[in-house]
Amino acid sequence: MADWDIQDLFRRHNRELGSFVRRYVSSPEVAADLSQDAFVRMLCVRAPAPIQNAEAYLYRIAVNLALNHLRRERIVSFSADGGEAIAGIADDAPSAERVLHGRQLVRIVQETLESFTPVQREVLVLSRVEGRTLDEIGRRLGMSPKTAFGQLVRMLTRLQHRLDEAGR
Repeated sequence: MADWDIQDLFRRHNRELGSFVRRYVSSPEVAADLSQDAFVRMLCVRAPAPIQNAEAYLYRIAVNLALNHLRRERIVSFSADGGEAIAGIADDAPSAERVLHGRQLVRIVQETLESFTPVQREVLVLSRVEGRTLDEIGRRLGMSPKTAFGQLVRMLTRLQHRLDEAGR
């Protein structure tokens, strides 16, 4: 149970709380409503510890209510403009043409990778996916780093050539 009297709090602070809230909101009616809501919330408080300063707590509730009201007001005014503000926002979704082009490029890369031998694919995966050095690749696959490098260059050149052809 609270160690303060809500009726006394109301008598002493109702008018000044309304004036205080009025500094935040657009109309006296809204300020009065929010002040009343603050008292209702104060009445319903289930604080984990006793409230030491009931007036300060009441004013904090009122400020929070006013700020929440302002946020809702901005959202409503933004959405009430008929979506004109939203229409000006760029759409990040790719166009149908761009999606199709992307799918074609993926198909080309896939076909090109399938044309490589399993060892060549392993060199590519170890280098580009796992980030292994040419020395590590050579040791793992039983080839010299120079051979691994040569295969990697040939594969990347072939892949780039296929992608360039698709871009024309």
